[in-house]
Amino acid sequence: MRIILLFHILGAFTMAALMISAVIFILQNKTERLETLAKNISYGLGFQLVTGSLLVFADVTRGSIISFCSKIGLYILIVAGVETLLFYKMKKLNFPLSTVLGSSAVGMSFAIITLALLL
Repeated sequence: MRIILLFHILGAFTMAALMISAVIFILQNKTERLETLAKNISYGLGFQLVTGSLLVFADVTRGSIISFCSKIGLYILIVAGVETLLFYKMKKLNFPLSTVLGSSAVGMSFAIITLALLL
C-alpha cells in the first residue's frame, strides 16, 4: 500500500500544480492551454479518486465513512470549481466535456464502490 500512497501524494502535488496553472491562465486570459489543462485535471481527478479509495482499505480502522465522504466531497468540490471556471472561460472554444465527465465518472465509480463496501 505504500506505493499507492506514494502515487496518491505525487498525484496530489500534480493536481495542485495543474489547478494553480489553470487559475493563473484564466486570470491572464491565456486560452491556448486551457483544453489540455481541463483534460489533465479530469484525468488527475479520476486517478486521485481511485488511489484514495484504494488507500481506505489499507487502514479502515483509522478513518470512518463520514471522514472518507467528507474528504472525497471536498476534493470533488475544489476540482469541480476549477473545471467550472475552465468551462466558462472556454465556452467559445471546444471544452472537452466528454473527457472530463468520463474521467470523473471512473473515479466516482471507485469512490461509490468503496463507500458501498465500507457500509
